[in-house]
Amino acid sequence: MDRGRMIHGDCDELVPARHHADRAMWCALHMQEALRRFNLRREGAGGPPLKIGVALHSGRVIVGDIGSPRRREYTAIGDVVNVASRLEALTKQLASPIVVSESTRSRIRGPVRFVQAPKQPIRGRSGRIAVFLPEFDASVGVREGIWLRDHESIPELADAADSAGIDETLQSLAPAESSPWLAKKEVAAVGSS
Repeated sequence: MDRGRMIHGDCDELVPARHHADRAMWCALHMQEALRRFNLRREGAGGPPLKIGVALHSGRVIVGDIGSPRRREYTAIGDVVNVASRLEALTKQLASPIVVSESTRSRIRGPVRFVQAPKQPIRGRSGRIAVFLPEFDASVGVREGIWLRDHESIPELADAADSAGIDETLQSLAPAESSPWLAKKEVAAVGSS
C-alpha cells in the first residue's frame, strides 16, 4: 500500500479563502511541474521516477484540534475530506496526476482547460461523481490573482532546497522497493522570499 499525505488547504483560516480553488489548482500544476524537473535529474542519476497524485475537492469541513491532551492534531474532517481522499485514489485508475471534482472545477477561473472523465463511483456514495482532468491552457480563463505569479516560483524553490537532504532521501530508497513512495525519511524544503 502506498503511503501519502493529505494536505488540507486553508485549514488555518476560519473564514474561507477567496479564490481557494484557483490557488489549489495553481499549486497542483506547479507541484507536477516541479516533480517532472526533479524526475529528470533523478532518472539521469539512474533512479526510477517518483509519482504523486493530487485531488482537489471543495466544500465545508469541520476543523480543529482532535485527539487527546497528549497527542493533538489540527485537522479537517467531514464528507469533503473523505471524497477528496477517494478522488486522490482515482489518479492512478484514470492515469492522471491531478483529478478535480465539479465543486472545485466550477470555482476555478484561471487558465485551465478541463476534460471530463467518465463519472466515477465513489465508495460511501450511492451515485457516481463527475471528475475532471485539468491542463494548463493560457488561451482560456482569467489571468489574475495567483495566476499572475511567476511560473518559475515553485520549481525555483525546489531547486533551492537542501540538495544534500534530497540526495540522502534518494539514497534511502532501496533499489528493490517496488514503490518509490516509501522513502525511509521525509525531507522538508523551506524557501525564503
